[in-house]
Amino acid sequence: MMTRRKIIRYQWPHERVARPVWQPFKQQQQELSGAKDYLSYNILNLWMNGTAYTFPAGAPGIWIGWCTTTGTHAVASETEATGGNYSRTGITNNTATAFPVITVGTQIITNNITIGTIAMTAALGTINGIVIYDASTVGHGLMFGDLSSAKTLGVNDIIQFLAAALSIQLT
Repeated sequence: MMTRRKIIRYQWPHERVARPVWQPFKQQQQELSGAKDYLSYNILNLWMNGTAYTFPAGAPGIWIGWCTTTGTHAVASETEATGGNYSRTGITNNTATAFPVITVGTQIITNNITIGTIAMTAALGTINGIVIYDASTVGHGLMFGDLSSAKTLGVNDIIQFLAAALSIQLT
């Protein structure tokens, strides 16, 4: 018996990505625009009074968490998905693959690679937003954003942002 897998992808509006014939899906772009308090006060302390802050670096350096509630600037304000084989998606933060270097006048950075999960072994419920963390578990939330429309993840579903579909801006 063949199991159908639903892949939820985000990409620029009006573009389509190859999908199973039985489930056409319109792509969307996702923006992440909120800095969590932890990131905000560490950046301000670094810039204004020289207090050291070690940014996450290496392989992977940042982690995408998929959340069932929407996040806010407050620390730990979101509820991260749990169950099945869910884990945060690790991203090596470097200029060679994940995100390009941006220059003066550019205030938004966009992913160069597909970011996503493996097929879920259990339903995760409705995913409403994402948070960028500095660790694979626990750690600190750095940025947050709501999905443009909530997505329900069931068994065998995959959620991913295709290249150029995740935009990040400090606000």
